[in-house]
Amino acid sequence: MVVLAAASPYSGLFEAARSVQIFAFLFFPLASSYLALQFTGSTAFTGMSGVKKELRFALPVYLSGAVLSLALLVAFKLGEFGLI
Repeated sequence: MVVLAAASPYSGLFEAARSVQIFAFLFFPLASSYLALQFTGSTAFTGMSGVKKELRFALPVYLSGAVLSLALLVAFKLGEFGLI
């Protein structure tokens, strides 16, 4: 079956769709949790030390996920244009 998929003219389309799926699985959960993080500390039950601790852990995760997902999107677009 792998041989048939490699010989198919649509095999590149499936590879491209996989990179877009990985982009979506990385980017959208990170974006939605980042938006939810904006409400951290907005109630009277949270303290500033907990907010700072959460931000120290979460921001590097968000930044690395954003860089990785945008790199995948750029690679997909470059592959779509035939540059890579």
